Amino acid sequence: MKQSRRVHLHPSTAKQDAISTAAPAPPTTTSNQATTIKPITLSTKDNNELTQQDPPQTLPGPASTQTLFGHTAGVCALLASDDRYIISGSIDMTLRVWSRGSMHCYHVLRGHRDVVCAVALTRTYLLSASHDMTVGVWLAQQDFRLQRRLQGHTGHVTHVAFLPSDEHIAVTCSEDKTLRLWRVDVGLCTGVLATGHSSRVSCVLPLSSAIWSGGADATVCVWTLPDGHLLTSFRAHAKTVQSIVSFASDSIVATSSNDGRVQLYDAKALSLLRRLEFGTPLYWMDILRRSQDRVVVSSGDGRLLLIDATLGTSSEISVRRGRWLAHVALWDPWVACAAADDFVLIVDVRSGEIKAEMQIEGVHGVAWLNGTTLLLCGADGLIHAANFAI
Repeated sequence: MKQSRRVHLHPSTAKQDAISTAAPAPPTTTSNQATTIKPITLSTKDNNELTQQDPPQTLPGPASTQTLFGHTAGVCALLASDDRYIISGSIDMTLRVWSRGSMHCYHVLRGHRDVVCAVALTRTYLLSASHDMTVGVWLAQQDFRLQRRLQGHTGHVTHVAFLPSDEHIAVTCSEDKTLRLWRVDVGLCTGVLATGHSSRVSCVLPLSSAIWSGGADATVCVWTLPDGHLLTSFRAHAKTVQSIVSFASDSIVATSSNDGRVQLYDAKALSLLRRLEFGTPLYWMDILRRSQDRVVVSSGDGRLLLIDATLGTSSEISVRRGRWLAHVALWDPWVACAAADDFVLIVDVRSGEIKAEMQIEGVHGVAWLNGTTLLLCGADGLIHAANFAI
């Protein structure tokens, strides 16, 4: 079950956090005391530091590129992890379904009245989240015919995801401060998760037994399944929670925030395990699948942070010093980073080396098509497929 990543706004234009920089209160569940650990920065001269200077001008660019034309405004949702299709959503209010092989546009999907900002796909359904406050349900096995639009949210719908255990159940979150559970096949809202957040819901992680959500109110909430009752909430951050991931067979959950912290939670005991502080806003986060206990986080100052979640230690890679890494995608061991100065860099997280770069303006998102081909979407409505010799 695949889902797209939502674009992060630049700090200068993002909505104001609902919480100031005051120290956060302890989580409501306090079975274990959290441990605050200052990250360990390794050094190449002393302890193997994975830190690079700004990339030299001699770095290779893509070996070839292909451009996908069609959208008439910026592309802000991009899904490339499916083995059949590439899906894009746009400010032009449409979705497009592309062939992974030929890059030909199979379908143009119309039905929304505002920006399409997130998508999720299974073998049967394509879901699209829109600023028109609805979720489109498209039949993937019937030429992506629009089956229905799910209505109920009173603000922009910003994220959509299927439950890992049932492709007929989806969760959406919105700027109306709520999440909703949907029975997609019949179009029924089975739960309104409305008691946990006091501001927009900024990220969501559905697991087999619970749903985790983060908000601009700095709160992390845990909801039961299938009824969607609030199980507990944590006030472990001081600013917007930007990303949530799980690892170790979903037994550990990690969150990153604009407050510069990564928090680790015991998903079974519902307790805060460990806190790591980095002193710069943190955004995208993912798990290195080959190790299952290392987290990669992007920062507002041009670094990739590699965290050993078991030991609570970290190292860093300086990708684009002083530049916000606005959009990031992982195909282990490659991390593609689109920096705020219009450079896209390919980093090998094993060695910390920057392997390739390209310069392209107005990138809204990046997604790996395979281990050598990167898709980039932007403000001009184009999607570029860049093939790197890595």
